[in-house]
Amino acid sequence: MNDSYFSTRQYNTPAWKRLVMCQEIGHVLGLDHQDEAFDNTPMGTCMDYSSEPNPNQYPNQHDYDMLASLYSHFDSTTTLAQLDATVNPDIDHDNKKPGGKK
Repeated sequence: MNDSYFSTRQYNTPAWKRLVMCQEIGHVLGLDHQDEAFDNTPMGTCMDYSSEPNPNQYPNQHDYDMLASLYSHFDSTTTLAQLDATVNPDIDHDNKKPGGKK
């Protein structure tokens, strides 16, 4: 993380650091901001732009719900066995042992 943001005393606090790190990790995982207005009531999520870090240091239920919708796998198709075969074609995928030995 670029620490230059924290060279200002106002932002160089554990609460601001948690908010910023949580928000950046949220972006990496695919989350967007829930709100981009700095001066309204904090939403209680690190994915909120805020002038007050204390209630916004961690994800909220909406963030967890969004992650579940992004990463849940509801169909019956899987490519895991195909990936295993690509990585090591000598594995007998029915028995998960090299060369089909039981």
